[in-house]
Amino acid sequence: MQNIYNQELRYIWLDCDPGHDDAFMIMLATHTPGFKVLGISTVAGNQTVDKTTDNALRVLESIGLGGKIDVVKGAAVPLVRASMICPEIHGESGLDCITPLPHSKHSAITDKPAVQVMYERIKSCYHEQTKQQKVTIVATGCLTNIALLFSVYPQVKSMVDISILGGAINMGNMTPAAEFNILIDPEAAHIVFESGVQLTMVPLDVSHKALVTDQVVEQIRYIDKESRFIETCVNLLQFFKSTYRDLFNMPDAPLHDPLAMAYLINPNIFTVQQMRVDIETQGHCVGRTVCDVYNFEKKKPKNIHVATDVFVPAFWNLLVSALTRCNKSSCFNPSSSSSSSVGDIQTPPTNSPINSSSNGTNTQRDVVLEPVVLEPELTSQEIQELKTKIIRTSLIIGERWCPVNAIWYYKWAQTYYTRDDLGPIDNSMLLQADGETMKADLMSSKHYILVPEIIYKKLKAVYGGGPDIYRKVIKGRFESNFVDLKIPFPLQFVRSTDLTKVIDGYALSSETIASLKDRYCNVFGLVPSEVKIWDFYKNNKYHELKPLEYVGNSNLLDNQLILLEEKNADGTWPVIQRQNYATSSKLK
Repeated sequence: MQNIYNQELRYIWLDCDPGHDDAFMIMLATHTPGFKVLGISTVAGNQTVDKTTDNALRVLESIGLGGKIDVVKGAAVPLVRASMICPEIHGESGLDCITPLPHSKHSAITDKPAVQVMYERIKSCYHEQTKQQKVTIVATGCLTNIALLFSVYPQVKSMVDISILGGAINMGNMTPAAEFNILIDPEAAHIVFESGVQLTMVPLDVSHKALVTDQVVEQIRYIDKESRFIETCVNLLQFFKSTYRDLFNMPDAPLHDPLAMAYLINPNIFTVQQMRVDIETQGHCVGRTVCDVYNFEKKKPKNIHVATDVFVPAFWNLLVSALTRCNKSSCFNPSSSSSSSVGDIQTPPTNSPINSSSNGTNTQRDVVLEPVVLEPELTSQEIQELKTKIIRTSLIIGERWCPVNAIWYYKWAQTYYTRDDLGPIDNSMLLQADGETMKADLMSSKHYILVPEIIYKKLKAVYGGGPDIYRKVIKGRFESNFVDLKIPFPLQFVRSTDLTKVIDGYALSSETIASLKDRYCNVFGLVPSEVKIWDFYKNNKYHELKPLEYVGNSNLLDNQLILLEEKNADGTWPVIQRQNYATSSKLK
């Protein structure tokens, strides 16, 4: 599997049933560097095939690709079952919203069957590449077209691999057992899953992590607040959110389909496990993808690569970058005046709604966004020099360093991505809802990279973005300095008069033990002067914590138990027997 850093052009065919989430999949596929879309086949699913075909044409028209990518109308019904559509989610048109996409000036191919067009395009491309590279089919609807393709042209199976959005390891979304795309045509899914073609499945278990939160909507809105195209994208997402709220009582809708494309762009942000997957075609569990997670069926070959997790912030980065490029070519903005360069994109400042609470209420003062004027792009040599400086810069007490989104940084560090490809720095996913505190589960290198303040300011001047996160270097133990990220780590607290009541809490490495004690005395309603604070490791008064010592220097572990020891009524301190961990009787 090639990854995001590979510059070799990759050929893909899109098979879909647009659909709100399919629309964003098409935008991601057509506006990500390194991919060429050979064509789009449609299928009934989110709406009738006539409507999904029209929707595919409308999406292409809206992003400036009308007439440039062929659309062919595929299967109107499943192989053996009655058709099934989903107007309760996608509306009567399949792409309902208050500002609909424009109708296309172009038509779909109708003089040939869809599978014939698919085969001819795939075969031609495969042989032009001297059989060095397979064509990838990105399938985000039911698998009827692909099953027909494999049945009519079995030789095509050696020319393709597939990335699908569908199935579920655990619960379904249309029945307790089945996900919508597989349930529509389980017989087709069975044919495809048993074909021997390399297939990656992104199931509901993963797509339900890519939620369209209010913060995500605002992040997209900030691409270009004056753009009708971006406004329409936001309205499509808002309609999608509203139907999920009404039907499933979910405040945020999962944007399923772009994940199948995101896996091709950067498989490194996914966790994938190869396993046996069978399709149930009858009974109460019809449409079930039976995933052998624990390898019970050892005699059966592991036929599917199944995604089990995704690093969600990186996924949204990919989509926002693609929408930024779509905006520049959109027919909504024929003069391209709203986004002629990345410097015209309005990026969210530190106190933008991206960093607000989930209900959309901005917790900081309002600001007026000014147009961003960016410095000239960096050359490859300049990027290499900055990378060297980052590595060689020492941590000096009092100086400031800045965490930068790791996905953005790694892409930038490759040196050959343009500013348009990279998009602005987006650190919003590193912060909690207050827009200031970093999230507790962040890991260096995986989620963020630390860079000196002066270099961060240079990056921001060239690429834009934010929010800015400044953290000071402080003195650590054993004379080594470290950047105090102010990331809270979990602790547990208990009072000596009720050892059965344990509460969860947190601490910052840079705060003192006295500060920590005061805070949790307040939680328990205790007087700090009448309380001692102990490291209560394994319910043992391990050692008393020193008031003036920093928490970061106290050898506390995540989720360690802390004892707030209260004075007795007579003013004495209670006696709690210390446990003896000696293993030799001579030491006891």
